[in-house]
Order: sequence, then C-alpha cells, then structure tokens
Amino acid sequence: KLDREALPTPEQQGTGPDHISPRDPVEELLATLCAEALGIDPTQVGVYDDFFELGGHSLLVTRLIARVRGVLGASLTPRDVFEHSTVAGLAYLVRECHGTTPLPRIRRADRAASASLSPGQERLWFLEQLQPGTATYTIPLVYRLRGVVDVAALRAALADVVDRHEVLR
Repeated sequence: KLDREALPTPEQQGTGPDHISPRDPVEELLATLCAEALGIDPTQVGVYDDFFELGGHSLLVTRLIARVRGVLGASLTPRDVFEHSTVAGLAYLVRECHGTTPLPRIRRADRAASASLSPGQERLWFLEQLQPGTATYTIPLVYRLRGVVDVAALRAALADVVDRHEVLR
C-alpha cells in the first residue's frame, strides 16, 4: 500500500513562466477535457504540459478519448495519446488526422447459420445439462407496476432490446 502522508507535496503545474495557455478553440476544448479527466482546474493545463506529468494514467486516457469523441467527434486511440500527450499534439491529431473521421456505425452481421456460443455460454449450457433446472445463474425478479401501462410503448421498448441484442433474436 502507498503511504500518501509520506509523499512530498506535488508541485503546482501550469502556473510557471513556461505555461502557455490554449491558443484556439480546439486547444481550449482539449485543455478543458484533459483537466476534466485529471480532475484539476483547466487553467493548470498548458498547451505543452504533458498529460502524464499532470497525473494522467492509462485509465484516464480512455476517459479522455471518450470525452474527445463525444465533444469533438474525433476518433483518437490510446496510442495517439501516449505518443502525443500534450494539448498541442492532440490538437494537431484532431485537426489533421482524426477531426472528420467518425466511428463506423455498428451493423448487424449477416449470418447464414446460427452463431456459435462463447466459452462462457458453453460453460453455462454444460452446467445446465449436468443439473437441469438449477437456478445458480438465474436471478429471479418480479416488478409490480401500479397505474396504467402503455402497452404500445412497452412493446416498442422490448422490440428495441431484441433488435439490438443478437442473442435475443
């Protein structure tokens, strides 16, 4: 375990003479998104401040990528962030490489035959064959609804779930 009390007080980043504030809207948004992922004040993130030196790590990279995708529509990869870990580097990638490349939509695969089971599904099937009727991996649940049920809305919601999940089709 880490003794946080024994650690030295971290130096304040982003306030020194080498701090360069974002110069355009893309850099400003990226600095804000980096600060959001790191849980720090956006004014502490300069254009050439390294994401990892500010406290970033691989899990925060995924959070940053998701936010960049949602806000800017840019498709960055973890490798992009590791190789270009400053706001300026990420801004370059967003503008030049990834700015207009949306992720492809997920489409239903054409299947002539039934899909094979995953290893986890095979294990559950095997256990059911050994002891039929056991509820080991079943969570029984009952809801009591009060009031009028909109049957058309319920049907539409269930149809959406079935359409999106191949295992239910």
